[in-house]
Amino acid sequence: MTKALRDFAQGDASAADRVLDKLYGTLRQVARGLLAGDRSRLLEPTDLTHRAFLKAIAESSHAWGDRQHFVRTVVRVMRRAITDEARVGRAAKRGGGWQRVELDDPGFDGEVGPMVALDEILAGLERVHPEVAATVEMRVFAGMNQPEVAAALAVSRRQADRYWRFGRAWLRRAMTGES
Repeated sequence: MTKALRDFAQGDASAADRVLDKLYGTLRQVARGLLAGDRSRLLEPTDLTHRAFLKAIAESSHAWGDRQHFVRTVVRVMRRAITDEARVGRAAKRGGGWQRVELDDPGFDGEVGPMVALDEILAGLERVHPEVAATVEMRVFAGMNQPEVAAALAVSRRQADRYWRFGRAWLRRAMTGES
C-alpha cells in the first residue's frame, strides 16, 4: 500500500488504481457509516466514496506517509462533501434552522443540520488543537479505534486517549452551549 502511494506521488497514474483496489472496501465502509442515519439520501455510499477518492488524489499534495494518512485525507474529504450537501439541503428544505443533538448519537437521525454544526465545531477545534480535531475526526468519521488513531498520529495510546477525552468534552460543551 505504501509503495503504491509513493508510486502515485512520483507520477505513476496507474498507482491510483492500485490504491483504490486495496482501499475501496474500507473507504466504502466508512462512507456507509457516515451516511447510516441519512434518510434524506443526499449522497449514496458509492458516490461519496468515488467523489472523495478522486478529490483527495486531485487536490492533495500526494505526500501521504502511509495507508492511515491517506484514509484520513479521504475521510476529511468525505466529511466536507457531506457537510456541503447538508448545507445545500438545509438551506433548501429547512430555511437554515439549527437543531441541537446529543454527542452520543453518531447517526444524527438523518437530519442534515447537525452534520453542518459538527463540521463547524470541528473546524474551530482544528484551529486551536489540530491533533485533538484529527483524533475526533478519525474516531467519529472514520470509525477508527484508539490504537489506530495513536498509530495514525504517531503518538502513544495514552496521548490518543487524552486527545479523545478532550475532544469529546470540547464537542459536548460546544453542542450544548455550556461555557
